Amino acid sequence: QTCALPISALVQQLRDEGRFVCFIGDGINDAIALKTAQASISLKGASTAATDTAQIIFMDGTLRNLHRVFGLVDEFEHTMRRNMVFSFAPGVLVIGGVLFFNFGVGIALAVQYASIFGELANVFWPLARHQKALPPAADAAHSPHPRPDHTYGERIMKDIFRQKTEHAAQVLAPVIRQTPLTLSAPLGELIGGQVWLKQENLQKTGCCKARSAYYMLASLSEAERRHVVTVSTGNNGVAMSWAMAALGIPGTVFLPHTVVPHKVRVIAENKVTIIREGQDIVDAEIVARAYAAEHGYTFRSPYNEWEAMYAQATIGKEIVEELDASGEAPDTLLVPVGGGGLIGGIAAYLRSIGREMKIVGVQPANSAVMALSVRAGRILNVLSLPTLSDATAGGVEQGAITYDFCRDQVDDYMVFSEEEIAEAMLYIHDRHGIIVEGAGALSIAALLQNPERFRGRKVALLLCGANVDSALLQRLRSAA
Repeated sequence: QTCALPISALVQQLRDEGRFVCFIGDGINDAIALKTAQASISLKGASTAATDTAQIIFMDGTLRNLHRVFGLVDEFEHTMRRNMVFSFAPGVLVIGGVLFFNFGVGIALAVQYASIFGELANVFWPLARHQKALPPAADAAHSPHPRPDHTYGERIMKDIFRQKTEHAAQVLAPVIRQTPLTLSAPLGELIGGQVWLKQENLQKTGCCKARSAYYMLASLSEAERRHVVTVSTGNNGVAMSWAMAALGIPGTVFLPHTVVPHKVRVIAENKVTIIREGQDIVDAEIVARAYAAEHGYTFRSPYNEWEAMYAQATIGKEIVEELDASGEAPDTLLVPVGGGGLIGGIAAYLRSIGREMKIVGVQPANSAVMALSVRAGRILNVLSLPTLSDATAGGVEQGAITYDFCRDQVDDYMVFSEEEIAEAMLYIHDRHGIIVEGAGALSIAALLQNPERFRGRKVALLLCGANVDSALLQRLRSAA
């Protein structure tokens, strides 16, 4: 489900160039099938010999499925550890002549002709050998790092991502607002440079999630539209309930008990079913997925969906197109980070069109799950504390497609205290008359707390949302 579109496009590309391609499923996702001119093979019920012929090496979460399919976990794990020599995001491996995609659902493409083995190794090796060990750090940020070399395989993936983003922009154009990009004189003076504010706080539903919600739902088949289940810390629920109403799709929104009452009321206004579950979005998501499976409904994640990333990437597309038209070129982009769909999508698109600006993710210290996970080299199960940046709060689903993008396409991360977020919320209101929620203020906090770091730079930053209770701003001002 998560990778059918990118893989189908890649299969077509390989076929057009005369490469032999066979699609191999893991025996768990039997419904997934790609039609190729040569062969389509399912590992379910296949023999060990057939697997050896295909030279498939399974990794990570896929090993859990091997016991169900073959009962040969130990043997395969030994083979994996002996033969796996390199990997790169978004989960692509080249092992023994096999091009393998690991998106957490055990789906692989095997490219088997011996005549192209040498070519495959030469094509993918420079990129694939890039496997970082993130340095220790006192905070949640990781040091800037070089991105992998541009290779044939990476160019294909970049082309696919760019094309999908452009399609998302076309679908969204009649529906969402192309929000303004406002030059900020006060912030520009603070850093001795230029600062532009991408005002998604003025987007429909009051947040950038309107883009991903509408595009995800608009991309569903008629059968999938029967009923949609999602999960949210607030803004995705607001946006999904709006999109459900706009497209006439019945839905259920799971919310952790930590979601602020203001956002719960807004979601309820769109006449969707609301179910409260758990204290963290990951807890709520587990129950939401089980609920959808039990009832035969469609589940859509707030961030862990390709369509969500394509849609959020349209923000980056708008930023560069507007600044290009005015002859400006930002060298730094500040983006709030939660599950990584927003920054991952924007970063992937900007890299796909050759923009090498520095991309920095900003998170609350009370819930810096992605930043900590990137530093650790794996997705962590980290306790999140209450934060003003509730829209970015909570954990990251294991196997999330966003993680590799956040690890490999984002240059750095910065985290901020609750006091610093509150200061930024009040600053942007006082200096610009703009109301933003905590997540929307994270990028402002980056400049206020680190002006020297951005001295003389041209910075574009994202104000991602404005769904905040006016009473909260009053309380922050009273406490300041």
